[in-house]
Amino acid sequence: MRIASEGMQLSVRRDDRGWVAAEVATGLPPPPLTVRARVSGLRGLDPDLVASVFVCRSDRSEADFEVSRWGDPSAPNAQWVVAPALPERVRRFELPDDEVEVMIRWRREHVAFGLGDGRFGWRGPPLLGGAHRLHVNLWSRTGGAREGHAIVLRSLTIERGAELHPDGGSRHHPRAIDPNPHAGGHP
Repeated sequence: MRIASEGMQLSVRRDDRGWVAAEVATGLPPPPLTVRARVSGLRGLDPDLVASVFVCRSDRSEADFEVSRWGDPSAPNAQWVVAPALPERVRRFELPDDEVEVMIRWRREHVAFGLGDGRFGWRGPPLLGGAHRLHVNLWSRTGGAREGHAIVLRSLTIERGAELHPDGGSRHHPRAIDPNPHAGGHP
């Protein structure tokens, strides 16, 4: 992982212990909240790699946006999923862009997903109660990926009480969390 002018670069590499993956994680306040992450470097990922933005407490309480072909070069390259990953809790689609703004809206009664331009919206079942964390990572499913792939986390915000609208935009509430309160941002 390294910080560059375009953002935080997450990559995978091999060393003498095997594959080393990159991850950024932070605790989250309880819902309602909306997570927004702008990520680039998504097109052309090795079919064995997985790039993820997700909210997680455990493998039974997790809401994911994942970019991966899961080892199948002809499979759709993106999915929304709410754990456990049963067929009715997974929505696969083809992400045509290299860069995307991912939005995960977490409410007590459901989780909703969207992209910055309003495409591929989906509302999934609720997460379990309790403390959750936000993760952004890049990892190799089986260790068969080629080296040299990276994604860039360009921005990340956590907005308390912000609501996603059908057009993909949001309405900010005064309770919004500013990740850098000294740089201006939300009131």
